[in-house]
Amino acid sequence: MNFEVKKVDTIGAPKTKDAANYVQMLNITVGVSGCTYTDIVATKLVEYTFPNTTPIKDVQTGVSAFAASWVAANYPAIA
Repeated sequence: MNFEVKKVDTIGAPKTKDAANYVQMLNITVGVSGCTYTDIVATKLVEYTFPNTTPIKDVQTGVSAFAASWVAANYPAIA
């Protein structure tokens, strides 16, 4: 059984984390790959940290890549 990102929602606006980074809170919804039951999911609040020099367009595309990496790291495949 494999898991995938079903949905990612940003929570509020990015905030300053420190002198070099911003943080954006995300709700990452995870479900079983190929599962047709839309209510069998888990939603986790996750902190996405990125350099404050990152262009907005890169931040937007980075959210999806970050969410996919986060799911892979926190929801490994079950044999």
